[in-house]
Amino acid sequence: MTEKIDFIELKTAGGLPSPKGVALKVMQLCQDENLSLRDLAQTIQGDPALAGRIIKIANYVNPNRSRPIASVTTDTLVLIGIHAVRQVVLGLSLVGNYRDGRCKLFDYEQFWSFSVAMGSAAHAICTATRVAAPAEMFNCGLMSGIGQLALVTVRPEAYCEMLSSTTDASTKVLYEAQQHQFGMTQRDMMVFMLQDWGIPKLFIDALYYHEDPLSSGYAENSRPLRITYALQLASLLARACIESEVDEALLARIKAFGQLLDIEHEQLDAIAEQTRTEWQEWCRLLDVQIRRIPVKPKPEPAPVAPVVPAEIELPASAPAEPAAPVVPLRILVASANELQCNILSKTFTPAGHKITVAQNGVQALEMIGTENPHVLIADWMLPELDGISLSKALRKLPSGDKVYTIIITQFEDERRRVEAYESGADELLRTPLNARMLTALMQVAQRYITMHSS
Repeated sequence: MTEKIDFIELKTAGGLPSPKGVALKVMQLCQDENLSLRDLAQTIQGDPALAGRIIKIANYVNPNRSRPIASVTTDTLVLIGIHAVRQVVLGLSLVGNYRDGRCKLFDYEQFWSFSVAMGSAAHAICTATRVAAPAEMFNCGLMSGIGQLALVTVRPEAYCEMLSSTTDASTKVLYEAQQHQFGMTQRDMMVFMLQDWGIPKLFIDALYYHEDPLSSGYAENSRPLRITYALQLASLLARACIESEVDEALLARIKAFGQLLDIEHEQLDAIAEQTRTEWQEWCRLLDVQIRRIPVKPKPEPAPVAPVVPAEIELPASAPAEPAAPVVPLRILVASANELQCNILSKTFTPAGHKITVAQNGVQALEMIGTENPHVLIADWMLPELDGISLSKALRKLPSGDKVYTIIITQFEDERRRVEAYESGADELLRTPLNARMLTALMQVAQRYITMHSS
């Protein structure tokens, strides 16, 4: 039985993980345009446990290590940064308030143990590389799994049911199960929650793509890509902390992402050691159990296929058919999302296709007449004229039935798919965009165009 989730309904009902008590008051103060740093400092001091954790963060970024910070003052808040204070208070509040729940198959302590390890790793990486503010990256790591915690919190029984059928499943299988069960994945839920809390888009996008940084479409050596790499490396170092034995494959990935961030081998070792030390310190400070995951036994190697004796003649295979010629396509992209446009351009331009971009639906409809595209790729959430309305308008044009149309959406369920097809779309494609899927769809489009041409 599926239980589709509506974020707005959950938020209105108050069922989602959220800051409480002093943490909530701190976040409200930080949103005030007339913020008084003295009032903020006094509010934090009113919660000794929270004050102690803020002081620990402040000492991380304190340039004067000979004079450690001992209290929360206005200078302490300025040193950390108001945005960073707000984010860290949010993250630490969630650790304190959501340590257990009704989903019996979900290991809450292991969840927070990994989250704290990832926060510690992100902090250590950014202290060394300065790719982003260490305090903010600590919080990014700490809240990297907040979407999963939300699903577990609002649908504990359904999540237990799902976990019982996806034991030891890969991330991809888990996301597919979440999509089927709840109509969204934990990454989708994370985006909704972090946007609602006012976390900067730069960090939300980096968290969304950190499991597969290359799918982000970020420009090489750009700051967003380096932040995404840093979070991927933090995730790998967190795994190295919580797994009882680190295998060669994990070590190789850690080294690879260290190189992408221009981290020398000795410096990477120091970051790993700092991560482990800070992880253990934070677990003690937050009263989180240090949980380790036992290594799964490696499967037995598959038997080697027998060699066919030389004297036995095998039947000759049919000659391979010549590959179909690549047809350069005129592709109209209708999207106001710069990241989507970059991904599509980087995927299709090297193959010889011509890419034209429209920023809204009305502009796209006008450009269909001037550009005469073979393919239309439209974002469902287009301004002025959404992707569904654009697809319907396209099919009413004299040559509209010859344009291969793809609608991009953040959500994919039966209702949306039916609505897309009824509008005249040929395909509904869910974000995040996948280069292999895009390339495969262009092969379908080429056959479609060739068929209409003949």
